[in-house]
Amino acid sequence: MWGFSNYRATDMMDEFARLQREMNRALGWAKEGRGTCSVFPPLNIYDDGESFCIRAELPGVAPKDLDMQATASSIRLKGERRAEPVAAGQSYHRRERDYGVFDRTIELETAIDAERIEAKLENGVLTIVAPKAVEAKPRRIAIS
Repeated sequence: MWGFSNYRATDMMDEFARLQREMNRALGWAKEGRGTCSVFPPLNIYDDGESFCIRAELPGVAPKDLDMQATASSIRLKGERRAEPVAAGQSYHRRERDYGVFDRTIELETAIDAERIEAKLENGVLTIVAPKAVEAKPRRIAIS
């Protein structure tokens, strides 16, 4: 019979934390219906050797509703997607687009130059270009 007598309290807390993560993931799958957890905004990150290019989908989010902060190794996106107003006498037949406040931090594996980051929101897509820090870029060494 399986028992808890060999478990310490910290082991049990770690196990409960793992179980909670698994449940959150499972519930996220059920909500999203696509087999992955729902994370907003969805994004792609590209590395061209000189910089990271981050593209985040933000349909319905105005630039005034966005806040972006950067450190040497991360970029934080905070904002709000506001609910679309419904005219008097109307009600939803189906509602799949979420709204509300979001806060997402993107951790990068290489240091970036936070002073040179550029960001542009166009057609619901936020494009961020984050140049790598000089010390993080590889340099060619001449061999004699």
